[in-house]
Amino acid sequence: MKYLIICLLLGNCLLAQTKIPGTYDTNTQKFTTTDNTYSIRFFLHGFAPVSNSKSFGLIDSTGTVVIPIIYDGVGNLKEGLVVVTKENKSGFFNKTGKMVVPFIYDIADDFKGGVAIVRNNNKCGIIDKKGKEVTPLIYDGMDNFNNDTSGFARVQRNKKWGFINKSGKEIVPCIYDKANFFRKDIAFVVKDGKCGYVNTSGKEIAPLTKEDCSKAY
Repeated sequence: MKYLIICLLLGNCLLAQTKIPGTYDTNTQKFTTTDNTYSIRFFLHGFAPVSNSKSFGLIDSTGTVVIPIIYDGVGNLKEGLVVVTKENKSGFFNKTGKMVVPFIYDIADDFKGGVAIVRNNNKCGIIDKKGKEVTPLIYDGMDNFNNDTSGFARVQRNKKWGFINKSGKEIVPCIYDKANFFRKDIAFVVKDGKCGYVNTSGKEIAPLTKEDCSKAY
């Protein structure tokens, strides 16, 4: 009965914050707990995923549970947000434990450069930190923006490659059979057995020509 009364006062027992006993070493950035019930991963930006062998949550360096240990998966804090998984759907929480993006995606990557790649029904797009879809989920494949020094991401649609910017605009249309990352504002592309270069405006620098296109791989 006491347990029930406490639950009612809290509103939701599972959502009540708890604290895991232990100490945090600032040198090693590891948390040593005296309760073997919990397994704690590495800390990043002052927070670490924690599990009780069945579920996952997130703690801070004091051992305070920020995200309740009730979820199927919890990642590390990246750019202020954490990927959380529940019943095969992923969303994002902030470091205060507030849900920012609901559990609506099949797969969600960490935020990098202010955007994150998300996937539903084998189609992907990008969202911003408020959960707004910067690009619709229409692409078959997509690279991370950090892979390209020019701030663009390769995207694939109908087995053809192109590029988008962080605003979601398709700078280079998905018409190429192969495309390398941008280097010094140009990217090597192949189309119909011909190859050449496009610039960051999406324009072909010169007409594509038949030559040895092996360097596009």
